[in-house]
Amino acid sequence: MYLEELDQNDMSKKGEFEILTNNIEERLNKAKTRKEKAEAIKKMFEENPEMERYFANDPESVFMKDKGSISPGYNLQAAIDDKNKLIVAIDVTRESNDQRQIVNMSEKIEESKKAIGVETNTIKVADAGYYSEQQITNAIDTGHNIYLAHPGDAKLKKDSYNENPEKVPTADYQLSKFQYDKESDVYICPEEKLLKKYGGPKKDARGKETVYYKCRDCKNCLKRDECTNDKSGRKLQVYVRKQEIDQFDTKIRSEYGKKLVSRRKEICEHPFGTIKRNFGFTNFSMKGKENALSESSFIGFIYNLKRVINIVGIQKLTAMI
Repeated sequence: MYLEELDQNDMSKKGEFEILTNNIEERLNKAKTRKEKAEAIKKMFEENPEMERYFANDPESVFMKDKGSISPGYNLQAAIDDKNKLIVAIDVTRESNDQRQIVNMSEKIEESKKAIGVETNTIKVADAGYYSEQQITNAIDTGHNIYLAHPGDAKLKKDSYNENPEKVPTADYQLSKFQYDKESDVYICPEEKLLKKYGGPKKDARGKETVYYKCRDCKNCLKRDECTNDKSGRKLQVYVRKQEIDQFDTKIRSEYGKKLVSRRKEICEHPFGTIKRNFGFTNFSMKGKENALSESSFIGFIYNLKRVINIVGIQKLTAMI
């Protein structure tokens, strides 16, 4: 009886061994492939220190926020004309936000106008997500007439306009609350103390030049804890072309500017609502940036075609073609 039990145990272990060794060559090859992929990806990160992440299914995609979730994808850009709600320019970027896109899309609008022989000046309007001091001055330099919603008015929690709350504890002492004396080239804080320039202009990784102003009279200020957490006193980091930014802010906060910005939603949401709800296009189906752009352009063409049919009618459109 005991010997029979031992034989049965041996047979069961043999079965386990056969399962483990079944297709072992195929499994080893798969493991080797996975290891080679892991080593190749590791090497990519080592050779590209600036690279933060890699998606094997679509290496060109990046993390994008969408309705509270984060997933790999692309940032779709579109420019819509006010009169007929037609898509006049479209692009796909790997930027996770829109802060560097206003000049890019403005130029694409001008390219589309040139292609169809339109010479009238065009006002470009975008939301607060596009607000970037450097992009604004680039648009000014290249002759683009833009209006953007101001981040301060939109009450965005995090943007390039608001200073770091860890350094500026209260909103009453943000840069916007300081007055600039152009003649003396100094800033005056809400407590009427002077901040003088120190050091020369510095460029960040994107080429934006800023200068620094420092207050040397913070030690005995009763409002210091509300103004700064910096032990050496309050400093201001100011864009070298801040005066132009101030003029731009005055323009977009004018009654005319506010009217333009308020109309943006009714202009842009029309095609996006149609594409998402009626066409069911909510995600890219193809991999790679160029393929995503092709897919977006095709969807944009379909939308425009249906829109033109609704505007001029099928018979007139057929005659024109």
